Amino acid sequence: MAVVITRQDGGISIINCDDAVADEEVGKWAQSSAGQLDSYELVPDKDIPAKDDYRDAWILSGKKIEVDATKAAKLKKDKGL
Repeated sequence: MAVVITRQDGGISIINCDDAVADEEVGKWAQSSAGQLDSYELVPDKDIPAKDDYRDAWILSGKKIEVDATKAAKLKKDKGL
């Protein structure tokens, strides 16, 4: 399981941790990233893409990470992916 945090800037951050300490880990993250926490969900590892070529285009959709097509197209153009 992983904690997927949706940030205020629209990106996501991922914390790999045990479910039992998820709230504590999110609290630590929130303190170190003041004002960035929007929401978070526990997401099964199987719902986190194995390839991270478009990691900067990942978004949380329910309890699954998906690639935002608009962000991915911009990354492809900007970074030549």
